[in-house]
Amino acid sequence: MENARGKEVLATVGEEMYKEWKEKRNDPKQVPLTVSYDMGWNKRSSGHRYDSVSGHGFILGGLTQKVLHHKCMSKQCTKCFAAKERKETPIPHECPQNHEGSSKSMEVEGIFRIIQESFYDHRYQLAVIVSDDDSTMKSNLKHSFQQKIDNGLMSIGDWPTTEKGNKKVIMVAYHCP
Repeated sequence: MENARGKEVLATVGEEMYKEWKEKRNDPKQVPLTVSYDMGWNKRSSGHRYDSVSGHGFILGGLTQKVLHHKCMSKQCTKCFAAKERKETPIPHECPQNHEGSSKSMEVEGIFRIIQESFYDHRYQLAVIVSDDDSTMKSNLKHSFQQKIDNGLMSIGDWPTTEKGNKKVIMVAYHCP
């Protein structure tokens, strides 16, 4: 995926800007990308019922169509569940459970985590997200970060910032095919 991100950045900014971007790996220069995103679940939904315990979301580069980032979400861990049933402490393990809440909310949580990781860890931002007509995801991402904080949907610590500590504005646009 790192290689695919490099190809998407190259396609987005052009060869000359890409060389500069590569040379300044420690520079927090951000590259705004257009991507498509969707999440699938391991259990079919009827369109009204979303009760899968796990899901997987992917973003694809708008120009290269390569997978740039993914997020696997899970509401359960068999080792933790078995230990809880036996009223024991689970043995140390790599726990896959990383989501609480409805299966439908995994899609929103997945794209939110991808946006944060893209910005902080991979030095690009998702400027335009092309997605299906998912009103839950759109409503959660289109609100300002301040509105989300005011409504208790995120904490001030989740607000993406630049290396200098300035609050970052992530602009998200939608296209519903």
